[in-house]
Amino acid sequence: MTKIRWTRADQKRALDEGWDVFDTDRGAEIQRHDEAQEQHFDSDLEAIGHVVERALQRSDLHRRALAQIHVYVRPGKIRLSRGALQGAKLFARVDLSD
Repeated sequence: MTKIRWTRADQKRALDEGWDVFDTDRGAEIQRHDEAQEQHFDSDLEAIGHVVERALQRSDLHRRALAQIHVYVRPGKIRLSRGALQGAKLFARVDLSD
């Protein structure tokens, strides 16, 4: 699978929303932007939920963010792979259709 780039423009847009993709000792993670003057999220988990929700609405920015942590979104499905969601080693296929 081709590496999807996370650009400075992507980072600026994410920070404006109150989150970003951060490099940690566990790898890349989506976290809330703790130093933002105005907090948009109460927790990292809430920020991740926002990114997933927007990705499911077909936002390219949010899909690129999830790709950085090895989570891939297609209509109605989310695929989690190694290192997804805060360093957990998850392999799953989630069907979100009704």
